[in-house]
Amino acid sequence: MAVLAMMGAACLSQSVSAGESFGEQRAATRLLRLKLNFPPGTENPKDATDLLSRALQQENLFATESPSLSIHARLESASEGSKVATGDYTKLWVSPVRWREEISFANFHRTRVGQADGYWQKRDLDYQPEAIFQIDQVLNLKSVLALTANETVGETSTKNEGGTVLTCMDVNRGEKPVRKLCFDQAQGVLVSVAYLTLPHSLAPEVNRVEYSEFTPWKEKLFPNRIRVLRGKKVVTEVTALKLADLASVDSPSFDPPKNADFWPRCGDELQKAKLVSHVSPEYPHAARVNHVRGRVIFFAVVEVDGSLSRITVINSPAGELENAALQAIRQWRYTPASCAGAPVRFETSISVEFWLDL
Repeated sequence: MAVLAMMGAACLSQSVSAGESFGEQRAATRLLRLKLNFPPGTENPKDATDLLSRALQQENLFATESPSLSIHARLESASEGSKVATGDYTKLWVSPVRWREEISFANFHRTRVGQADGYWQKRDLDYQPEAIFQIDQVLNLKSVLALTANETVGETSTKNEGGTVLTCMDVNRGEKPVRKLCFDQAQGVLVSVAYLTLPHSLAPEVNRVEYSEFTPWKEKLFPNRIRVLRGKKVVTEVTALKLADLASVDSPSFDPPKNADFWPRCGDELQKAKLVSHVSPEYPHAARVNHVRGRVIFFAVVEVDGSLSRITVINSPAGELENAALQAIRQWRYTPASCAGAPVRFETSISVEFWLDL
């Protein structure tokens, strides 16, 4: 029996991994850009390019050229005990440098107001729950459709699902597919993302995201319903209730909230933090003997010196694994996120996996 502890991140966020054998170690950050990579022998790279760019053009309401709008959506998230928490999402959008977004969810409230060089943020917790990371990710079509530097477009296939013809595309990391994107051929929209289980790893925290009930808005097609699944269970759902023209682009709503923190950003030019030094967690003996395994997920801020602050557990299968993971990541160091070469603070989620290779 091989016993392994793996450090990584939820499939919807930063990705870092290492094996306890302690062989290959790698770090990768999601790039908010549309850059396609094609392996030798790919027959129709233009088709893949068209699928990705058309879907982004169709579904992304918050692009530079998009008209101003307001959106109101209902949020739902199911806990492990199947209790469903509900909340609201609103966004007032003028441009990438003028917007306001509010999330009220269970005991969490967050307000962000964007400007040219970043955004003002005010929230009533010092950390961000896992469900909010998921919501942020699935609503950001740029990041869903972007590839990391070491990813390539793999095989494509066509299937008929409920009378809808879908074109599906593998995204490979190295030679192994890590996720599958499926597009509605007729409408040119992304309808699902399947995250695949990698060898010597736990199943992803989120294995599927579905986009459906598309509604025309100006020249766009917006998915009125977005579902995030773990296995066959819907863990987070976003349902758009209203899309409307923005009443005023000069509203006081775009003023920074009182007592808000400013987070510098530079759009697609932001270079995310990269892990450069880490120690592997010790797999607790009792947990190993009793075959206790799972994924511990933390909220953290990568500071401008590369250290981690505000480390908070946002998902944990067992206290003994949580403590071991915490002792490890407190020693991790990063190259900080940066804008035009200047380091900036960056919020992220980090996961540590404990698994048994039997």
